[in-house]
Amino acid sequence: MIGSVNLDVVATVENLPRPGETVIASSLEYFLGGKGANQAVAAQKVGVETVFYACIGDDSEASFLVDNLTKVGVDVAQVKTKSKTFSGRAYINVDHAGENEVVVLPGANAELEFDESKLDDATAVALAQLETAIEPTVQFFKSCQKKHAMTILNAAPFVAEARLKLFELSDIIIVNEVELAGYCGVDEIPEDVEDIILLLRSLISRNDQAVIVTCGAAGALCVHGKDVIVVAARFTQVVDSTGAGDCFSGVLAAGIVQGLSLKEALQRASIASSLSVESKGASASSPFLADIEAEIQKNQITEGAET
Repeated sequence: MIGSVNLDVVATVENLPRPGETVIASSLEYFLGGKGANQAVAAQKVGVETVFYACIGDDSEASFLVDNLTKVGVDVAQVKTKSKTFSGRAYINVDHAGENEVVVLPGANAELEFDESKLDDATAVALAQLETAIEPTVQFFKSCQKKHAMTILNAAPFVAEARLKLFELSDIIIVNEVELAGYCGVDEIPEDVEDIILLLRSLISRNDQAVIVTCGAAGALCVHGKDVIVVAARFTQVVDSTGAGDCFSGVLAAGIVQGLSLKEALQRASIASSLSVESKGASASSPFLADIEAEIQKNQITEGAET
């Protein structure tokens, strides 16, 4: 895993502020965050040994971030401290419906480098995002391909040059609807599923690639070769949607490592993501494998009762 690690500063508000508007927060909390860290934690919590390549600053927040990674078992040997800089931060507002808006200050994340000599020969799956510079991620994926590892790119946030530099190196590409529109050069995603499938196929450069779009409460859609996989979303009460996509990506990657089929990994990731929005904190809310399996079992029992 390579990517960002941030201190999430989360303010709870009744409604997200409009341009020029001041709103009053009811609480302020601090969490481990950053897309890379969130995904590393999500994968580790479902039972996959996760090595995390990242950068932190030489500030007081750094120990908080590392402690929260090690607490769940993430290997932080490759989390490097950069002197004379600060750890990344994300300023997040969450409203009464669980919707959020995020502003990220990269800090030490902007200085991330990748050292190929530190890559474990046993690496099975490589997962990356786009909150850090592209070049270290390109090096990471190329090095992992030499180890015959599967490469998974959560192409978030939208970075135009990623399509040229990283998509061809990625075995699986994960985007949300906003990112899909950006990479396809359209203003908005069409409502018709067949049209969405055409957009997903336009991002594929190899026949063996898979492209996934997550659609929030509408579930997820995946194109893999000639196959199309539709994953329905689990109904849930949203408390905080921050990090739901990261949870999805981390659990999906972990499922591949654990030998699940792509469809099975997608279904597990979808349930994990829905569980994550039921509590606060981008990484803290990621469920453990037992919680996911219990929810799967409950759904199976419910479906059996209905039939």
